Amino acid sequence: MAGSRGERVRRGGWIGLAIVPFLALAAAPAAAQESPARRLATPPVEVLGVRAQGMAGAFVAVADDATAIYWNPAGLGTGDFVSLLLERSHVALPETPAGAPRVRSGAVLIGTPPLGAGYYRIGSTHYVPVTVVQSFGDHLNVGGAVKGVWGEGLDGATHARADVDLGVIVRSEGWRIGLAARNLTEPAFGDPAAGVAAPELQRQVRVGGAVFPRDGVTLAVDADLTRQDTVGGRRRSVAAGAEARVHPRLVVRAGLRAQTVDEARPSASGGASLALTTSIWLDAQATGGADTTDRSWSLGLRARF
Repeated sequence: MAGSRGERVRRGGWIGLAIVPFLALAAAPAAAQESPARRLATPPVEVLGVRAQGMAGAFVAVADDATAIYWNPAGLGTGDFVSLLLERSHVALPETPAGAPRVRSGAVLIGTPPLGAGYYRIGSTHYVPVTVVQSFGDHLNVGGAVKGVWGEGLDGATHARADVDLGVIVRSEGWRIGLAARNLTEPAFGDPAAGVAAPELQRQVRVGGAVFPRDGVTLAVDADLTRQDTVGGRRRSVAAGAEARVHPRLVVRAGLRAQTVDEARPSASGGASLALTTSIWLDAQATGGADTTDRSWSLGLRARF
């Protein structure tokens, strides 16, 4: 089965992967220059994916369901043949002078090698990604996502942009290493050249590792390679998380996260997944932290085939 899965990813992925660099070049003019409101639109990374949030965001190397579209596009080639999810999250960020709302996110995503697609919303910003993944042998996956992004500028108007995410996973049966880069074009919602403040989505790069000491158990760590100046303050996170199947119908997870810039502001997460049927799972998580940026809850339904 593993061999046939790899063949499906390889056959279907070549065309899609070849298209991604050209779409990335087409999206490049949307990259913005410095502006007074730079990065005010950037949310924390850990605002989507119920499983990922339950592991405190230690998920770049783990990503193996439809949320790989957000967390690491390369992960689409490592999980179930079809993954479909619906989810809703709330992160209690403080209001800002720029008027950024509290971050409420939701997603409808479907992933299957070699393609993934869907819709997700983070605060007032909307995303429509199309993702492709290519497998090179049995140990390397490379994936990319081209996103249509709609965000509100300080002028009150909605601005449409294009953006690109990329991801890599190196894997074996017992471990994985992942790298994900998000918001590569740093799209701005406005016109900085006209002297108008334009909030931007800042580039985010994260590396992670995961090990599987026994069947049904995952241990993972993640670390940001870039700093984000978000609506909740400066962030550069390091996270550790675990996931374990404790019953054929129950999976539990937990994690810890802290910042390596300014104050540590530690947070703790916990979550669980309950099998409603053999294919449909109910996911939930809650996170509490030293500041409001890390206080969240999420619910989701996930189907896997």
